[in-house]
Amino acid sequence: MREAVLTMRKFGVSQLPVAKGEMPVAAAEVVGAVSELWLMNRAYEHDDLLDMQIEDVMQSPLPTIGIGEPVDRAVGMLESAPALLVIDGGRPRTVISRTDVLEYLSPEDL
Repeated sequence: MREAVLTMRKFGVSQLPVAKGEMPVAAAEVVGAVSELWLMNRAYEHDDLLDMQIEDVMQSPLPTIGIGEPVDRAVGMLESAPALLVIDGGRPRTVISRTDVLEYLSPEDL
């Protein structure tokens, strides 16, 4: 878990997919996810959270969306999910959050 938290801090992300296998991974190798909110809640249950294996505390995988899908599809999916895993050619490409979509849809001078 410590490595996952450090990765989230380093890249300034609030969601992180969890995959089995070596990079680059296929979409089918994504087995779960962790989020800031999820980790915060687990920290109250486990004093040793940072020393635990990620498999022991991860949540379900993020929903996936294809790289060429329309924004309105992402908006609809984000109504029930905190983020989406973007798939390109059968491989995870990035994670998009509600904040990412809002920034995309907002005027630049906002």
